[in-house]
Amino acid sequence: MFILTISINIKAQTIKIAAAGNLRFTLEEIKTRYTKINPGVNITVTLGSSGALFQQITNGEDFDIFMSADRIYPDKLKAQGIISGEVQVYAYGKLVMWSNTLDLTKGIDVLTENSVHRISIAKPEVAPYGERAME
Repeated sequence: MFILTISINIKAQTIKIAAAGNLRFTLEEIKTRYTKINPGVNITVTLGSSGALFQQITNGEDFDIFMSADRIYPDKLKAQGIISGEVQVYAYGKLVMWSNTLDLTKGIDVLTENSVHRISIAKPEVAPYGERAME
């Protein structure tokens, strides 16, 4: 996951954040803590897929911070000259396997067992974790 600062006016009363949907709960906590320390600041958060947020930004939507789930989009914005901030990593993700019925101590080989009929992953076309799961 990556963060991209678009432009922040330190004296601004509102900070507009565009963020990947999986950051919903984390950003609510950050927002609560930040506004408690800085009571005059309003933070608005727009959640969506990184690709959709990228499109909004390239079409002129104004955000102060873009928190993408994939580095591709911040790098494209930088290459297109749409932003002047630096692309910075804010977190590293990790794929996991979870099941409430299978013994996963066998690792990924458990997926080849006859008892496994379906697995679920994020949609690879729109989600970086789905693409990584396919790999």
